[in-house]
Amino acid sequence: MAALLEPPMEIVEESTLRSDKYSAIEGEILTLLRRPAVYPQSFKELRNELIPVFSESRIWQGIRNLLADGLIRVVYTCGFEIGLNWA
Repeated sequence: MAALLEPPMEIVEESTLRSDKYSAIEGEILTLLRRPAVYPQSFKELRNELIPVFSESRIWQGIRNLLADGLIRVVYTCGFEIGLNWA
């Protein structure tokens, strides 16, 4: 009887959810922020790593989208630069 009252379990793969919602640039930004670091990465450091692959406008659009979704936040880095970190 208890099995009938429980909602059915759905198995959803995490990669499926991310591929539908986030673009390649947003995935790269999140990957870069996942790396172990002593200090949060500055905008300049992230830009320098992504500019060979993505245009600057796409980088900024990806950052704005992730900020709007609440996945990342703006923080101060060492040297009082502005950077990004997980929210």
